[in-house]
Amino acid sequence: KPDNDLCGCEAVKKSDYRGKINVTEDGEPCVKWSLERVYNPEDFPMSGLGEEDSSGSIVPHNYCRNPDGDDRAWCVTNATYSDDDDDDDEEGEDGVDGK
Repeated sequence: KPDNDLCGCEAVKKSDYRGKINVTEDGEPCVKWSLERVYNPEDFPMSGLGEEDSSGSIVPHNYCRNPDGDDRAWCVTNATYSDDDDDDDEEGEDGVDGK
């Protein structure tokens, strides 16, 4: 069972985290996952990047998640888009780890 106070289980790199933390450890607010070009909620349906509404559509949120098997849950921030926009390979991860 995930421990949402600790952002999920270490054994699965916190990919099970479904809490509502939406700021980084540095206090930077997270933005909605739908703004992130690489990790669109529709493309990662089991990662918790959005919540299903009554019509079955995915409604994105800005909570920390780990959709890619990184070391821990993280989020996208506005700082993501002020960095080099030409580097899409790791976009969304540089300095935006959530706790």
